[in-house]
Amino acid sequence: QRKIRGGVTVDQHPCVSVLVVDVLEGAPMAEGVSLEGWLDFIHRLHAAFDEIVAANCGFCVDVPGEGYIVVTGHEENNNSTASLLAMAEAFMSVSKNVLVSLQTSGMHNKPLEIRIGISTGPSFAAAVGTQSPRYIFFGQTVIDAIKIQNEAPQGCVLICNQTREKLKGSQYECEPW
Repeated sequence: QRKIRGGVTVDQHPCVSVLVVDVLEGAPMAEGVSLEGWLDFIHRLHAAFDEIVAANCGFCVDVPGEGYIVVTGHEENNNSTASLLAMAEAFMSVSKNVLVSLQTSGMHNKPLEIRIGISTGPSFAAAVGTQSPRYIFFGQTVIDAIKIQNEAPQGCVLICNQTREKLKGSQYECEPW
């Protein structure tokens, strides 16, 4: 359903799932690494994430620093929450593989840790901006995903109860945290 507010067309989505990835210790990891080496690392990590998202019919919403935000369900895909969890598993795996190349080049010797938060619920979306327009998602579900990611232990995927409910009957078994 679309509404126009202040000249901007806002799409209302009754149920989306939002995944937020954070690279822990991103700034300290960059210390002692050349700018070229760090940019190469971030580029390879995000390129790998982009491939995963494209293969799973997700939509990359935002890339804040080393982070990454993906939304599914905005196109009424019934399996969107399960595909988002598949993306989360793939993100965990690929982050370790990208780091190996950084370690091999001698630029980094600590394990890369990411954490992921997923929330499911209603959301809004709109194309905003004039210089560099972009399609953004916003609302409580996005805010909750960011909060959940902040609470997730390193190396883990933390989901909200609504996401767990949507996963019932899928191949994923989730335990309360």
